Amino acid sequence: MLMSNEGWRQGLRNIATCGLPWRSSSATGVQFLALLNDRTVLIVENDPAIGLDLRATLFSAGALPVGPANSVEAAFALIADHAIDGAILDIRLNKDELVFPVADTLQALRVPYVFASGRSTALMPLRHGDRPFFDKPFRAEEIVEALAKLIAGQ
Repeated sequence: MLMSNEGWRQGLRNIATCGLPWRSSSATGVQFLALLNDRTVLIVENDPAIGLDLRATLFSAGALPVGPANSVEAAFALIADHAIDGAILDIRLNKDELVFPVADTLQALRVPYVFASGRSTALMPLRHGDRPFFDKPFRAEEIVEALAKLIAGQ
């Protein structure tokens, strides 16, 4: 017997969260998280463990994560292949590559994005200084909630 698309997605969400329900860090967070249902979110992250944690958190919030991409080239390939609704960007990628060309592209496409990095905000160009920034270590839920608010235009 074949599973429906919604059944398949719910199964992935259950696997990603070990069957635990999503918990928002605020009372209003739940309404914003509903905006992530079936939204495609790009993850650009060089640490595989952090990338998988973000994927799991996005799945549990109903999003459709793509990535993690660990280079600018990989991120551009995902942007070309998917209609991206939002993104979570690490600043420093593999081989000390910086993510800012990806951020510039997302900004030109009017795609909301947040930064999640262990690097100093001193590396941040002024043109991206107004974007939310989360220092590592961070709680993936907080990042996902901030991205959901950006997507909602809040």
